[in-house]
Amino acid sequence: MKIAKFKRLGEGTTCSFETFGAEGCFMESHAAYIRITEYAEVEFIPLCSEDVVQKQLNALDSAETEVRNRFQEALREIERQRQELRAITVKA
Repeated sequence: MKIAKFKRLGEGTTCSFETFGAEGCFMESHAAYIRITEYAEVEFIPLCSEDVVQKQLNALDSAETEVRNRFQEALREIERQRQELRAITVKA
């Protein structure tokens, strides 16, 4: 696979950064990216499939935990609003 280094030009609140793209990728013709190196042939050595699967499972576990935490926080906020309304009702 041939890849090159590109620079993303920052504009407004977008920061500039460097990244890599394969030959023929969208960055070659995108106005916000400029290629800053020649293309080089690179061979990527795949990781062991068991390691890849474990990393994917770990990522899913993390995503699940994050969603559960946000869900629990939303439930707490609903309960807080309920308690607030009940307190107003008791005072009136």
